[in-house]
Amino acid sequence: MLYAAAMSVVGVQMVWFAVLAKAYGRRIGILPPDDRIEHALRTLTLERGIAIGSVLFAGGVVLSLSAVHEWAAAGYGPLDPRAVMRTTIPSVCMLLTGMEFVVASFFLGLLRFSPLADIQTTPRSLPQGREIVSTRI
Repeated sequence: MLYAAAMSVVGVQMVWFAVLAKAYGRRIGILPPDDRIEHALRTLTLERGIAIGSVLFAGGVVLSLSAVHEWAAAGYGPLDPRAVMRTTIPSVCMLLTGMEFVVASFFLGLLRFSPLADIQTTPRSLPQGREIVSTRI
């Protein structure tokens, strides 16, 4: 069970790496447009990624609290490792996967911003006669 959970976390990380790498490659122009990636980028918004990650993380917290409750019911003494691992391994897997979704969603959101070369600067006058530079995208 531990190895399966570890490989599922690694699998999620590999999928996110593929999506982020393709999005970056598309962004800087070294990859041609791909309908699958365009669909994924439209579907995987920052808000949806945070929601999915939060649900997974909350599920991991609930399972972790359940394991602590079982330990408290046993008087904080020794537990059967086989029984405890059936709760703690999925909870850690959900915690890790949830955080991975949140962090990757933020990074994907950063990839959606325009590069600095696209930012135009225009001087504006202040009432005191000083000039400031504002950025417009």
